[in-house]
Order: sequence, then C-alpha cells, then structure tokens
Amino acid sequence: MRQLAVAIDEPYQPAKVNNSNLLRGRLTKIMTTSLTNTHRIASMAVRLFKTLLLSAILMTPAIAELPQVNDARVVQPPPGAKVAAAYFTINNTDSDTLEITGVTSDIAKRVEIHLSRVENDVAKMEKQESVSVSAGESLEFKHGSFHVMFMGLNKALVAGESMQLTLNTSAGALKVSVPIISLEDAMKSDDSAKGYKNKDDEKH
Repeated sequence: MRQLAVAIDEPYQPAKVNNSNLLRGRLTKIMTTSLTNTHRIASMAVRLFKTLLLSAILMTPAIAELPQVNDARVVQPPPGAKVAAAYFTINNTDSDTLEITGVTSDIAKRVEIHLSRVENDVAKMEKQESVSVSAGESLEFKHGSFHVMFMGLNKALVAGESMQLTLNTSAGALKVSVPIISLEDAMKSDDSAKGYKNKDDEKH
C-alpha cells in the first residue's frame, strides 16, 4: 500500500516590524509638516504686517513743518506808554502756504496783527484777521508794514529783558521769545526805525 507523504506547512509567522523606526518616521513626517505650516504662517504674518504698515503710512496725514522766526524784537516804548510793537521775519520752510491767524501774549490786554500802509498820501493802520506766507517764502514784519501790536500793556517793557508771544498758525502754535531793545539800538540796526517816535505806536 502506497504511503502518501503529506507536507505539513509551518505555522504563519507575520513579518517583524521595527516599532521604533516606524515611530521615528511618523514623528519626522509630523515635524516636517509642522515646520512647513509654521513657515507658511510666518510668511503670511510678515506680508500682512507690511500691508498694514504701508496702509498706516498712506493714511497718516502729513505734519506741517513749523516755520522759523528770526530777528524778533520789540522796541521799549516811552515811559507810561500803553502800546508797543513787535517785529520779526517768519520763514515758511514747508511745502504749503502758511496762514498766521492770530497772536496771543499775556503782556497786554489786546494783541493784534496790524498792517501799516499809505494810501493816497494818507497813512493807514488796519487790523489783519490772517496773514499768508507762501511755501518756501519769508515775510518780514517791520515798520510801515506788518507788525504785532500790544495794546493795554500790563507792565513796563524794559530793554535787555524779553517777552513771550505765541503765533497761531496753520502749522500749529509757535512760541517766540522776543528780546526788548532800546530805541537807540533799534535805530542802529534798522534804518526804517529812524524818526520812530513810534510811527506804528502813535496810531493807536
């Protein structure tokens, strides 16, 4: 009787898996994905910041540059006088027209901008509500022209001291320290002050 040889298969053995290598691979993939996303988020944040910064710059109004004041002076008035006049040169260094809309000072009860002029051989003095100085130009406040009048002086003005005034302008408030000079010094430095007695003052 023929005997049959029966091959008995070995039991199934699943392939061994290196769990540590698998875990390391998964962690590497997660970290790579995370770094990529972080880089994308950072790039988006930078672009957003640049956009917001540019928008803020474009929306911020330009700040006018304050004008410069030179050669400021007020001539000491005669004893007992209640009026005085201040003179100076104002330089508009901005690119827009400068508007001077008023003057304030605690040295007098009233402070105004006046314009002296001659019309038909008649000298006139007129209060000015505002004065314009073109961009890049200068305007001299002087005898026989624009000047600042102090009316109702609160105290005597003494040569060698100084007083304060504030010019209200379209560029902002401009504080000016004005030296008080004697009539003699005024006549030495300003030919138009000769015969002063004060032509600007005496009209008030």
